[in-house]
Amino acid sequence: DVPLSPRGVRLEIEGGGRTNESFVQRLFAGVYRGGSFRELQQTCADGVLSMAQLGIYKTIDIHVAQTSKPLSPEVVVKVKEKFWLYGGTEVGISTSSKEPVMKLHGLMRNLFGNAESLHAQISGGHSQKGSLSLTFTKPKVFTPRLPHSPPTGTFEAAANYDGGTVRDGNFMEKSSGLSLRLRSDDSRHQLGYQYTWRESAPTGKSTNNSVLESTKPTVKSSLQ
Repeated sequence: DVPLSPRGVRLEIEGGGRTNESFVQRLFAGVYRGGSFRELQQTCADGVLSMAQLGIYKTIDIHVAQTSKPLSPEVVVKVKEKFWLYGGTEVGISTSSKEPVMKLHGLMRNLFGNAESLHAQISGGHSQKGSLSLTFTKPKVFTPRLPHSPPTGTFEAAANYDGGTVRDGNFMEKSSGLSLRLRSDDSRHQLGYQYTWRESAPTGKSTNNSVLESTKPTVKSSLQ
């Protein structure tokens, strides 16, 4: 194949919706690297795969073609986003208490136009006063130093609170936690921090010493 002119490539994004066009262009940064037309097609296929993995698009279509100008191909990406808000309800059996538990969960996609997401879940049951968990995810957070390379890596922050769960019928346990994590796209490399707090209180007037010992508040933090 005849080498293409990097400056001659035209990239057009159609139907981006809530997504910032500059974010999509970063995913296809490799089209400006030059190379052959076949290499350009492979770069575009990699960009489509990266877009599909974000989970915010319903359809992704791409058209790569030569134009009337020599060595100046045209890349047109047409997308249709999923609805930005999703929610649901689940009813199941707790694995610890063996009692019915109801869960309400919601997902907000593409919060700020760069594929960010926020997942929230509220649950409760007879032995559980109520719990709340929030998870924020931001993909493609690192821009490689190599020119014309697409962004990579994912940042994730999660927080949870358990308002009280009966454990073994002897005490009520409350807990909260926070975790921060950076990971590579293939999840082979990651760095994270986790913080956990727990507090327990006896459920009855008479408790033995072993139960009282286990109800002391605990705090744990770790790098992972």
